[in-house]
Amino acid sequence: MWGFAAPYLGELGAFITGSATVSTLTFSPIQYSIAEETVLAKDTILSLQAIGAAAGNMICVHNVWQRELL
Repeated sequence: MWGFAAPYLGELGAFITGSATVSTLTFSPIQYSIAEETVLAKDTILSLQAIGAAAGNMICVHNVWQRELL
């Protein structure tokens, strides 16, 4: 089940902070510990985090507003 939720956590983090990097730095330790506790592939869960963060970065208000001004 967490495999479906992991990208949404990354997306939410990037949407709020405006940065995929900050989202990944903030939520990767959480994603890693959940993957470890539930015996899921850690690299897959962390990859889903990064994919979600990239998607959230594309739609965050800060980046959309910035592109509109250009």
